[in-house]
Amino acid sequence: MDKKVFNNVWAIRLISLLSAILLVAFVQTENYGARRDATQSASLEASETISNVPVLLGEHSQDVFVSGLPETVTVKISGPRNLISQITADNFRVEAQGLNDLEPGSHTIRLVAVGLPEKITGTVTPSRAVVDVDHKETLTLPIEYEVSQNAIAKGYALQDVQINPAEVVLTGRSETIQQVHDATIVINPEAPISKNVKQIYALQIRDEAGQLLDVNADVYEVTATITVEKTNNELPLTVVPQGEQEGYLYQYRLLDGVTMTVDGDPQVINQLGALEVYVDVTDITKTQTVTGYIQEVPGLTLPTSQVEVEVTVVSRNDESVSSESETSVSESKKEEAKLDEEKPEEQLKEEENQEESITSHE
Repeated sequence: MDKKVFNNVWAIRLISLLSAILLVAFVQTENYGARRDATQSASLEASETISNVPVLLGEHSQDVFVSGLPETVTVKISGPRNLISQITADNFRVEAQGLNDLEPGSHTIRLVAVGLPEKITGTVTPSRAVVDVDHKETLTLPIEYEVSQNAIAKGYALQDVQINPAEVVLTGRSETIQQVHDATIVINPEAPISKNVKQIYALQIRDEAGQLLDVNADVYEVTATITVEKTNNELPLTVVPQGEQEGYLYQYRLLDGVTMTVDGDPQVINQLGALEVYVDVTDITKTQTVTGYIQEVPGLTLPTSQVEVEVTVVSRNDESVSSESETSVSESKKEEAKLDEEKPEEQLKEEENQEESITSHE
């Protein structure tokens, strides 16, 4: 090698660095090989903690109902690492044991990991649970539905609701099952419904006071197919006068229209038929425009409770004079006709000739 290289400080430093790197790599390779040989030649112990393992009932009588069990527990498994690395929560289960021949009441039972490989031990936390044991009872109920106040959009009415499934099987403590009043879904959508929809709702098991009960159900979600239709919510207006006087005749004309569009329960709208407009004419003796008031109807929302009404007032005396005048004219004409009938035919012809003569003269 050229002596100039060894006389160069930077060249010497670079050679030293490369030598150090090669030496470290060699040592690590040797150590890895030694560790691998040791691992392949031995079974090492290890442990692992698995959380949220479901708790199941172990062997028990079919006539008892157990409440108070924890839903999940934590299990620490220990044993050969080769086995530990292969185990998941699906490879074993945690059971509540010691349930046979228990009388109704409160009892402490053991929670045990079952189904682990022979060389694996499982430690359950908590390892015991205090539970209530009671007689089991089963009840089958039809599923009902309730519709919240603002579930259906304005201008639409609920036509039909189809529920699937139509019934539910409940299982629980005898005392609790006897408190069950209904199994219901509450239709309470995020936005008011204005078209046919299919939605899933949570099933509620309630007592007579509407409180939720702790029972098991074979279904917890119910599909509801909801059908709505557009409503005809236009009602005619009918004038109801108040305070009319005997000496006058009254006529009424609604100036804002003879119908009104309302919002509310379609059943109430159909039963109502019309809206009554109350018009007070107690002190009115001449034609004028007044305000009529519409009485509130439970279940309906009105755009307004007031409308303008034109009241035409006619005195009965004026009507009598007019009627008598018309009667006199009518009777006079009848009298003339009667006299004409009594005149001889020759006289009638002569009068007609005179009239023609006068006409031609003119």
